[in-house]
Order: sequence, then C-alpha cells, then structure tokens
Amino acid sequence: MNTLPVVRFLSLVSLLRIGLPLYYKLYNGYRVNRKAEFNRKSNPFTINCIEIDTGEMGEYNEVTYTHISQKGMLKMIEVLKLLENDATLTPAHIATMLDMPVEEVETIIEKAKSENIIIGTTTLIDWDKTKDENVTALIEVKIAPQRGDGYDRIAERIFQYDEVESLYLMSGAYDLAVTVSNMTMKQVSQFVFAKLAPLEGVTSTATHFILKKYKEKHKMFYQQPEQEERLLFI
Repeated sequence: MNTLPVVRFLSLVSLLRIGLPLYYKLYNGYRVNRKAEFNRKSNPFTINCIEIDTGEMGEYNEVTYTHISQKGMLKMIEVLKLLENDATLTPAHIATMLDMPVEEVETIIEKAKSENIIIGTTTLIDWDKTKDENVTALIEVKIAPQRGDGYDRIAERIFQYDEVESLYLMSGAYDLAVTVSNMTMKQVSQFVFAKLAPLEGVTSTATHFILKKYKEKHKMFYQQPEQEERLLFI
C-alpha cells in the first residue's frame, strides 16, 4: 500500500495548523500597529494602544486604553500650573493663554481628573477679615517607623482623622507635618492630646499656631498701606 499520499496529507494538515495561527497573529499585529501609529499621529496627547489576546486560531480581542505621550505630559503640566494658580479659569481662557485648541484643553482636564491628578479644587479665604476665631496649626510629629511599613502605617492612621487638613512626610528634625484648620486653639489642643499623641509609634509632637498669613498659594494676604510721599526741602 502506497502511504505517500497519506503522509503528504498529514504534513499539509500539520503545516496549516501551525501556519494559519501564525499568519493571523502577524496580520492582526500589523493592523494593530498601523492603528496605533495612526492614533499617535492624529492625537499627540494620548495614544490608543491595542493588546492582542491570541487564541488557537489567532483570534484577538482589542483592549483600548490611553497613554500620555511625552508631548502630552508637557502640555498637561502647563495646564495644571494655570489651574493650580487659579481654579476658576475655563478651558477657553486656558486655550487662549497657551495658544491651544479648546477641545485639547478639555481633553487634558478630563484625563487629569480621571487619573486623579486633579483631586479637587478649593477656595482661598482670608479668615482674618471675618469674625471667625478659628486658627490654623502646624503640628510636628516624630514617630518610630515600623518594620516593613516604614512611616506609611502611622501616616494612614493620622490622615483618616477628619480634623487633618494635610499631612506630609518631612526631612529634618521631625518626620510628619500635620496641618489642621477651622478649629479653636482648645479644639486643636484636644485633638493633639486625645488622638494624635497617644497613637502607637508617635514619640513626640510640637504644635505651632499660625498667627498671621502674609502669602499663600502665590496670593498676597498682607497689603502694605500706601505711604504718602514727603518732600524734603533743604
């Protein structure tokens, strides 16, 4: 019995089983690369990237996500600096200031919000000009870092308090800087005595009350009175 045709047939089947998935994979990869290249040229801010999930016969699933290009990040930084200085700026104002299309500014802002780069906006108020008697305090905290967690475990417990406005890890003589505001001096003292100082790992605290604000967030609180010019005759 001549087995040559059978051998050729089986060889052809094996070749197809190996070759077809490889062909589909290479072809789909080419399509994906062309699509990503097109999006890279059409929109320098974000690049639509595609992941290929290859199966037995080379089928694929497209997963679209965005990545900030280097040029897009530089533009985002320019927009963020303007918003940090004045959160009331509209996309139209920013577009005019940076000579950018309004649509691109809107895309940058939405991207920054979705990535939690823009966490929120606040209003800067000079409370000294009101009858409010609350104070702002900066509390220095020295801690003993825990093995494996460092400062993070204690910092996590501290920033969960509603009284804490901001919390920073510092270099220098102390470890953490805690800022509290909209509280009376008595309330600040109670917070430090009852909640902050007793925490495990906290070794010492030092509280400093802000007596007067002169400048914050690039905004002037103190306006020097205009002095009348005096002529000196000799």
